Amino acid sequence: MKDAKMKFRPPLPGWKSDAIKTLGYGNLNKVILEFEDVFWDPSVDYFGISPGRSPEETENRGFCTLWWSGFRSSGRALLTGIISGSLATLAEQMSDSEIIEGSLDRLRRVFGPGLPALVKHKVTRWGADPFARGCYTYVPQGATGEHYDILGQPILGLGYGVLFAGEHTVKEHPDTVGGALISGVREGERVLHLLGAKQKIEKKRNGVEERVCIKARVKVDGKVSLDAKLCIPEKSEGEKRCREETLTEVLVLEAERARRLRTF
Repeated sequence: MKDAKMKFRPPLPGWKSDAIKTLGYGNLNKVILEFEDVFWDPSVDYFGISPGRSPEETENRGFCTLWWSGFRSSGRALLTGIISGSLATLAEQMSDSEIIEGSLDRLRRVFGPGLPALVKHKVTRWGADPFARGCYTYVPQGATGEHYDILGQPILGLGYGVLFAGEHTVKEHPDTVGGALISGVREGERVLHLLGAKQKIEKKRNGVEERVCIKARVKVDGKVSLDAKLCIPEKSEGEKRCREETLTEVLVLEAERARRLRTF
């Protein structure tokens, strides 16, 4: 969403676009290697390899100096090397064979030249992916966790609705697959509850066709913030009561959804 080529029609409100501009978004890539056998300590989940002292090694310190082991979670001889910093973007211009050979050289420095045979490999290029254009968010100077909350708030209006999911909307679990999954569950439930609330609103208003606006916010950290507004003209005392009753229903629905999310 930070890419200028992405357009929303109608434009996003200022509070949403400001949060998008303020929160950082960076690039990081991975080289995933599967070997015939495990040659590292199978009890560890990750390990580091210090770069050398030469100027060239110092410049390339973001290239596969951190490794994640996938053995304990998958039972397979999997290693994932992290390519970070400016090298994450530079590496996207390299071929797979160049990246793989460079990552194997890192491993040979510690484990010796006789590594087991390589079975499979995968190299990511998130920055070049037109549907990602990067990897995940971070908090730069001037940003706070509140910007994650703002990015997760829905935009609802007459005839349309935009809900937002992704790791960038969960400040408790940013830059993780888990955060992205939690946000998908959150927004799926929001759709169900808001649709149910809208149906009840339409039934209670006896065919009146004025605009209905619902805005709701829920934080996943146990602190619940609720805000609902119905744009219904109060032409009579009966409609005024209807407005108040419907507002209560929306709050009840959102409160129940928030309670369920806190047990996730």
